[in-house]
Amino acid sequence: MKKYSNLSLTGCAMIIILFLSGCKKALDLKPAFFQPTNSTTETQLTYQLAGAYNVLTNDAMYGQGLWGYLSAGTDEGFRAGISGTTTNSITETYSMTTTDAKLLSFWSSCYIGIERANVILDLINQPDMQQETRNSIKGQALFLRGYYHYLLVTHFGGSNGAGVVLRLIPTSALPTDLFIGRTPSAKVYKQIYSDMVAADSLVPDFSLTRSTLGVTKDAVEGILARVCLSWAGFPLNEVTQYDSALKWSTSVINRQLHGLNTTPYTTSNIMPIPKFTSPAYSRVFINNMQNNGNRLDITNEGIWDASFTSKSNNSGTYANTGIPVTQQLGALMGVTCLNATSIVGYSSGSYRAFPSLYNLFEIGDQRRDWVISPFIYQDSGYNTTKYPFFGLTIIDSLGKGIGATASVGSYNPDGSIASINVDNGGSGYSNTNPPTVNLNLLFYNATTYIRPKFTATVVGGKVVNINIVNGGAGIVSIYERPIAKWRREYEINNPPVRQQNFTSSNFPILRYADVLLMAAEANLNAASGNQALGLEYLNQVRRRAFGYTNISTPNPIVDKTSLTKQLIMDERLRELCFEGQRRIDLIRWGAMQQVMQNLSNSIATTLPTSAATSVTISAALAVTNFLSSPTKYMVFPIPDAEISATNDALVQDPNW
Repeated sequence: MKKYSNLSLTGCAMIIILFLSGCKKALDLKPAFFQPTNSTTETQLTYQLAGAYNVLTNDAMYGQGLWGYLSAGTDEGFRAGISGTTTNSITETYSMTTTDAKLLSFWSSCYIGIERANVILDLINQPDMQQETRNSIKGQALFLRGYYHYLLVTHFGGSNGAGVVLRLIPTSALPTDLFIGRTPSAKVYKQIYSDMVAADSLVPDFSLTRSTLGVTKDAVEGILARVCLSWAGFPLNEVTQYDSALKWSTSVINRQLHGLNTTPYTTSNIMPIPKFTSPAYSRVFINNMQNNGNRLDITNEGIWDASFTSKSNNSGTYANTGIPVTQQLGALMGVTCLNATSIVGYSSGSYRAFPSLYNLFEIGDQRRDWVISPFIYQDSGYNTTKYPFFGLTIIDSLGKGIGATASVGSYNPDGSIASINVDNGGSGYSNTNPPTVNLNLLFYNATTYIRPKFTATVVGGKVVNINIVNGGAGIVSIYERPIAKWRREYEINNPPVRQQNFTSSNFPILRYADVLLMAAEANLNAASGNQALGLEYLNQVRRRAFGYTNISTPNPIVDKTSLTKQLIMDERLRELCFEGQRRIDLIRWGAMQQVMQNLSNSIATTLPTSAATSVTISAALAVTNFLSSPTKYMVFPIPDAEISATNDALVQDPNW
């Protein structure tokens, strides 16, 4: 195993929260170097803890990897423009090799974090300091060591549970000629669990910090639930851990320090778009874009964020501190805006959704059009302040009807419209003079585009159906709509000039909706589970998704009546898509191969022939490569560089 010492912290920038007698103390943002020593002080320990946290902001971690190239390659979506021949493809196209630099960077980043945590734990009892502060630092270090091991075992642990290298002491304490092999995944999980349980009694309570930027008791227990669910699934299948997952997720819920945001968010007048209201679901992601980690009124849904404190209105570093900006949320995954000087901020809009995800959202689910943007910002040559929608306008010829809305449900391969959803029937429409229906378009192929034609069926003054007279052709499809959970127009900068390729967005490693869904799953599978209670947790997530503010009251309109594995799988996809959970979920459920086969079948029938070549290739590439060798691509290979560095003590996964 390579030694990692004297490692610069300039690759990451964040604020570490230390809790002293219920107060918050923020570390300085000046550049620092992590220097393992034989002695330390309280001040040095705080910097060393910052170093352990800062790994989270590496590109291979939450700067891009764990929401992008390391987590893509599922039925959520794809990255347009990837040909499969570049080193940036990785799991997005399953074209990686054992020499892939991105995989090595992820592997190394996790072990850097582990090394920094081990140094802290080795020195924690040396300084003269208040015991409460010592406990807080120790607890956070224990948790981070466990979390980095968790990331490693879930990605590199092997399909046979061969495991990863378990590191519990600093490299300086190891003989220089000692080469360490893999520790079985079962033992790694036991150590992760032990570290996190120990941390639970040491870290501060969220009620004291009211911050998502550091590890609190709720963060520890929520991640413990996630760890136990992974442990209970493939490849170890330790099903007794469902009871542990139930214990920890229920503990977070019963503490009642968190909840789901249920208040819609109205944009301010300063943004270059018309004032409009976003669904309550959007608030946690708007918080991320605005670096809101300490606001008492809006952090109740967030539990733990990877914190990116750098502003994006500079040349790439934070206010002359020498700490570079690393976050690409919003700039790479965000509403498309190809005008680099636009006030709303540049975004390539590279990540797109599959129609299977779009269609999984039920009519009225407000999450769909927030996750999968119904608009883009127009490029140079157009007015960037326009707010064009992909959608339908229902016009009453008598001028009486109000409120009816509809959206495209699905497309045929030639780009024609195959089905229309009536999202809201409105009221006051004429039964004898049906309204006309117009399609609002931003993009279409001028040489092949044919305008579709529709008629509407009205019953009792409501639009109940949109009838397709002519589906048209060459119309923009779901494949060309960007993923827009994190939107750059919500960034707060002064002056309002944004860096082209980087943002200051935090990343939600854990939020309350995830805890509710984990509790639902644990209740379904645990020996001590209560399925009725689990169903209620899941229905609370659904009620918020459909815009209801009273999520604790049963709602027959949106509530499900039976808790099943498929329902949990679908609801987690709708709620948590593009948050880095889907691939790990599918693997632990043993569902990855079947889901990818279903996706392949869906692509074959929905990919428009009019789509750009880059879209056509990118959308099909990952699923085709994965299905060529499912067992192999279920896991990441151990990087060749690490095997060489350990004199082959590390053994490669047999499929690689």
